[in-house]
Amino acid sequence: MLTITELTPAERPAWDSYVQQSPHGLPLHLAGWQDVLRQTHGYETRFLLAREAGQIVGVLPLFLVRSRLLGHTATSMPGGLCADTPAGAQALLSAAQTIARQAGIRRLRLQDTRQVWPGPLQNSCHHEHWLVDTSMGAGALWQKLDGNIRRQVRIGRKNDLR
Repeated sequence: MLTITELTPAERPAWDSYVQQSPHGLPLHLAGWQDVLRQTHGYETRFLLAREAGQIVGVLPLFLVRSRLLGHTATSMPGGLCADTPAGAQALLSAAQTIARQAGIRRLRLQDTRQVWPGPLQNSCHHEHWLVDTSMGAGALWQKLDGNIRRQVRIGRKNDLR
């Protein structure tokens, strides 16, 4: 039976282990981002776990953005959800929709350009991706990054994101 729960501090190592072994896992799916979103931006977070037979089969890191200007939105981390099966993905999406509805939020945004998930989702792509030659070394790459990107990385490091 498939169950959806919210991430607890005790489950963080299992969450990160799942993300690191999953072909759909990205660094932005890691549990440490929950602290960054809460402490740096003050967002309410809802990191959802899908389990089947006690094993994690999917994760969806969500945060709630409340804005008078842009409206209230439940948003995933870039990379969207990470699930092994369509059933796990659908269960995570349904749970996210329920959370949004209960919070009075009308828009659920999954930032995922890599795959299409089940359900009546409207696709819009407002993100860009680049491939970067890393042969020049870490120092040279760091200097080539935009100052805003370097600032965001420093914030992550300051908040003990690994």
